[in-house]
Amino acid sequence: MTEKYNEIKHYAGQKRIIEILRQRAEERSDQLDLRLLKILGGGVDVLNSFTTNNQVTEYPGIRQRDSDVDRIKKERGKSEGLDYFVATLDLDDFGKFNKQHGQDVGDKILRTTLEILSEGTREADVYHSHGEEIDLILQARNEDEARGIVDRLRRELEEKSLVKTNNHYKITGTFGLTRWDVSNEAYEEARKRADRAMQSGKTEGKNCVRYASVIR
Repeated sequence: MTEKYNEIKHYAGQKRIIEILRQRAEERSDQLDLRLLKILGGGVDVLNSFTTNNQVTEYPGIRQRDSDVDRIKKERGKSEGLDYFVATLDLDDFGKFNKQHGQDVGDKILRTTLEILSEGTREADVYHSHGEEIDLILQARNEDEARGIVDRLRRELEEKSLVKTNNHYKITGTFGLTRWDVSNEAYEEARKRADRAMQSGKTEGKNCVRYASVIR
């Protein structure tokens, strides 16, 4: 039976094969093969970027998220004392940006948002974009700490966006946040719960963080 294609897994396998061939070429001092393998490796990197990154923002997209979720499930036992939390971010009034200023400005807003998030997230945090909605997966010791992390990101988005857009556009976002029981709950369930909390925040005034408790 043919194995289902997985962009992340097969990319890693291709890179390992190229590295083995590179080592063998070095042992033979084969400069032509080394040059060809360098070109081949660069092409594989570009193809992987196209399949895993959002093509508008060039930041990690849905395919990368699926890979990160699988990795987190495998590594969940390595984070003693830390819980996982899922946050969803929706940019406030993003539709107005596109209507008033055009899609190019909307794309710039998305890239600026993700740039600010990339600066504000920690090494263990991951985020993924799909349109104006962005998912974050983070670790914290408890709910209060997770709230603090996400609220800091909310403030940084509001405060830094004007600077990064040359005082043209102030970006705000509404966040939904919830704990993710990695061992007993599918990622999508936690994401839906965070999304409902985010939608509640939109109704109540935007530019806020709303937490959804896990009900068993």
